[in-house]
Amino acid sequence: MKVTAATLMLNVENKIEVGPLKLNVIHQVCFYEGKNGEIACDVDFMDQTDITYMGVPIDNGYENWKKFINFHKEMGIDFDKLIDEEAAKIVNNSTACELVDEYRYKKLHEVFNACKEDC
Repeated sequence: MKVTAATLMLNVENKIEVGPLKLNVIHQVCFYEGKNGEIACDVDFMDQTDITYMGVPIDNGYENWKKFINFHKEMGIDFDKLIDEEAAKIVNNSTACELVDEYRYKKLHEVFNACKEDC
């Protein structure tokens, strides 16, 4: 078996506030070797946890969250959109790739190369 590419997946969690809504957002950051050998990354939203609205916890179950979101959408408040906008200020391809400073960049190349050699 010959490994021809390597990928490193990280989950990152951040606390955000959108008005009276507080929650943790979880993103998955995927680092991989591009065709030119450079380290590239992609960021995907994964989940949200520990949601409170005006200090009151909202059950993390999907049905309760859907009711909460739909109720506010009917009043013209799109929390899904507001959460996405706030999270994008913190976690995006640019900020995630900042994790790959010169030291980490070299280390990721070492990990990718070692994986190819050892496998």
